[in-house]
Amino acid sequence: AAAAAAAAAAATAATAPTHAAVPTASAATSNQQSADDLEKKLKESIQKHKQIIADCEEQIVPLEKTLKTIVSNINKAKGYLKNLKDKIKEFKSTRKRSGDGIESEMVTILKKFRIQIQAYHGGTLHGKDVRKLMNDANEIFTMFATILKDNKKDGCEYTDEEIDKICNKYAILCMLWDGAFSYASKMSPTKDDVVMYQRFVTAAAYSHVELGLNVTPKVHLMWMHVVEQMMLSGGLFHKREDWLERLHQETSKMRDQLRRTKDMEVRCVSMARLHHQQTDPEVVSWVATVDADACRGPRKNYTKKEDERKKERETRRLAVVNEWEKVHPDKAYKQQRSDGNSKDV
Repeated sequence: AAAAAAAAAAATAATAPTHAAVPTASAATSNQQSADDLEKKLKESIQKHKQIIADCEEQIVPLEKTLKTIVSNINKAKGYLKNLKDKIKEFKSTRKRSGDGIESEMVTILKKFRIQIQAYHGGTLHGKDVRKLMNDANEIFTMFATILKDNKKDGCEYTDEEIDKICNKYAILCMLWDGAFSYASKMSPTKDDVVMYQRFVTAAAYSHVELGLNVTPKVHLMWMHVVEQMMLSGGLFHKREDWLERLHQETSKMRDQLRRTKDMEVRCVSMARLHHQQTDPEVVSWVATVDADACRGPRKNYTKKEDERKKERETRRLAVVNEWEKVHPDKAYKQQRSDGNSKDV
């Protein structure tokens, strides 16, 4: 029995190392295969990214050329702008005169007629100031012509007659537009008013283009669409923006009146109350009654200056449009007759 047990133990000891070595060799083979797969994937990924880099480098070449062109153009533009600024500076220094310049003298003339150049409007005129310019266009542009002739530089290519002619053209244009706006703004215009508007707007539009001015959307509306609106009930009288400008002026006065009120909410409430008070129908009625009672009535045989000036403007405008139609008979407005033919107005 002892011998048998020893033999069994020896047999077990002999076979044990053989069974333990089998799983060790299999694991090594598996690890090697995983390493090979990983290396293969890494090589494929490297190759893929190399291809991406090559494609990007290929695309960068034309972009770099475009960038160089843009940078070159910018540098040329900067140099060109610098040269222009230097020339403008040199021009101003060489042509500088003592005393006020032409522009300041013209602005002084505008101020005499209570025309203000708005800084917030790009240094141009708007609304009421344009209307003032059109009202006194003949006098204003005559003064402009005098200023231009008195301050004419040496070597100026325009003669005094040419300066007078150019200024007169702008004065005529303003008077023609003034006539067109006047008839377009009438309440319930008659057929004769519509005809007069078409005469004025035809002359104004052709004169506008002849002077090389831009045909803005408002010019197009005056030329093509205002007549249709005038023929509708009431005309364009209540469709203008005068009420909006008046609201701006009234709001500006109230804001100035309450400018020392720091609390914004209190200021807004006070402005609303003040506006309600000034526009209340009962208050307005009482103010009108008091004014009527205190007034001595109209003076006999008295004509207001504004009425006289209005008549002069109408006479001058009519003379201008008649003269324009004589000079341009082929462009003048012709009224359509009932038989379909056209006739001179």
